[in-house]
Amino acid sequence: MNINRAKLILILTFSIIIISSCGFSRPREAELSSSEKKLSSEAVKKDEVASKSSQKELLKDNLKETYNLVYYGNIRNDTTGNWRYSIYSSNDSQEKLALDYYKAFFDSDNEIHALINASLNTTARISFIPPQTLDVTIFEYKKDEEYDASALFSGNILNQYHINIKSNEINEINTKNSNNDTDSISSTNDETKLEEFKKTADKLLTESKFDGYKIEQNKNIVMVYIWMDGVSDAASALATGASNDWDAWDKTISSAETLAKIMYDNFKKRGISDDYHLSLLILNDSNQDRVLVTFLDGKLYEDSVKKAYKNNQ
Repeated sequence: MNINRAKLILILTFSIIIISSCGFSRPREAELSSSEKKLSSEAVKKDEVASKSSQKELLKDNLKETYNLVYYGNIRNDTTGNWRYSIYSSNDSQEKLALDYYKAFFDSDNEIHALINASLNTTARISFIPPQTLDVTIFEYKKDEEYDASALFSGNILNQYHINIKSNEINEINTKNSNNDTDSISSTNDETKLEEFKKTADKLLTESKFDGYKIEQNKNIVMVYIWMDGVSDAASALATGASNDWDAWDKTISSAETLAKIMYDNFKKRGISDDYHLSLLILNDSNQDRVLVTFLDGKLYEDSVKKAYKNNQ
């Protein structure tokens, strides 16, 4: 219920009390039927949707005018269907307008947007991390990268930021060794770089507010485990065929894969030897000895839920 409607109801209620105290009764004809109440409620909801849509369009117009921003949309050779790109010209770097951009141009939290700053020759990858964080990773711009998804985000990483969507707080993530500087890389060994990565991963996972997580290392594989309440029930229902809501599951996997890519980028930018790998695993929250989904080096490796469903058919 919006404020104006609440105020109106308050005024009407007060008026009825005054009328009743003066010996008048409310006419029966003034009473709303259940269908009329339903229509009134639906009208309010439509007004709220229209208001949000209008605010989004105003925000788009403001960004376009202020930053000479042009939204181009889909990217060639994108196999996910979720990648989009825009180009703007300004001395303001991407993290400063990322939140407004997200509110204006994201139609789904599964989307990943490339926001290219033609003035600074940088490309930002903007993605959503549940429940309320934007990851903004800024790369050196590579000529014509926006024309092919396989070339996008191929430049050296310059900076990385996490933005709290509710508070608008911007936190810079440690980008040590992000430029693959040989002298810098040679000054530390892989063990030191791995420890630096684990600290950054711990901070990222804390901000993401999962119900639980842990980071372990098994020889040359860094293993990041996460779990969320209720996932085991959904997974069990899908695997046995009791549920058919694969769209919701795919969205969960897509969000997790975005997180896996972000973490792997951070892993590789430190100059860690190719002998080491990063695995992100979603655990069954009811039985953490069971792995539901595995990502290896930023890519989906195995979805045990879909595998179980196929085996049950």
